[in-house]
Amino acid sequence: SFLLRATGPLDSVVVSASMIGYQATVVRVTPSDTLLDITLAERPLRTAAIVVRAEDPAVGIMREVIARKVAQQQRLSRYTYTLYSKFVAITDTLTAARSSGTSDSTVFSILESYSKGYVAQPDRFFNQILQRRQTANIPPQANFVSFGTNLNAYDDAITIIGEEIPTPFAKDALDIYRFRLDSDDRDSLVRIEVEPSSSFRRGFTGYIFIDTRTFTPVEVRLTPNEAVNLPFDAALSYTQTFRSVDEWAVLPETMHITSSLHADILFVLSPRLDIAIETYCYDYVLNQPFDDGVFDQRRVEI
Repeated sequence: SFLLRATGPLDSVVVSASMIGYQATVVRVTPSDTLLDITLAERPLRTAAIVVRAEDPAVGIMREVIARKVAQQQRLSRYTYTLYSKFVAITDTLTAARSSGTSDSTVFSILESYSKGYVAQPDRFFNQILQRRQTANIPPQANFVSFGTNLNAYDDAITIIGEEIPTPFAKDALDIYRFRLDSDDRDSLVRIEVEPSSSFRRGFTGYIFIDTRTFTPVEVRLTPNEAVNLPFDAALSYTQTFRSVDEWAVLPETMHITSSLHADILFVLSPRLDIAIETYCYDYVLNQPFDDGVFDQRRVEI
């Protein structure tokens, strides 16, 4: 309510009334009006949405990633691919001056193989060797990349040197890992830091890169945590990239594993061994029939 008092003669006056949260209104007042009641209509404030999260944005992203992966597993029953594998071992030279780099080392052996991979869900796979070769100091029977190397961090778990390790993409990964967004969640490609929720449980630490337009992994850079028992206290890093196949399946493209270890000999020598394993997968064919007899072959068929 407004009480109007005129200090001089006037015909009329315009009164404007406004308040935050209400629709402004204008009325014309004549001298005969001494008491004026104005009612304002409510007008809700409209601003940009404010999102309050009780969890790190990375958790919501990973929930979508895992749901998409589960949908792919239900759709992808089997597939084949061609795999190139390479193993390089580098060791100290006999008279090397020790250093932290590789300049005091020499290549000890190189192993290579080409194979055709067969996979049938949920857990059957076989690598049929098409070709293998190795340096002359290694007999063909010792070319262990002939056994195939098909690690896939997009699976629920991978096995490294006999240790089964759940991946950040496992169905129960939200219970196993802590995820922290290390970039802007509005980016189309985000980086997420991962670490096991318990240091006593086998897992990986590192980073995963996610395409938030499709909720699919692009790359992982991971290191096993201390709960993974690697021989000789070896240091190991695992990197893998992924590709889209037929616009709906996400499968490995490249993998790179590096490891360095020291083997004490009679407490006198401590030679260093550096190992690098590289793979490249291509020529994927999805959900096409093939003879399941391939899974009954000997593990190495040349």
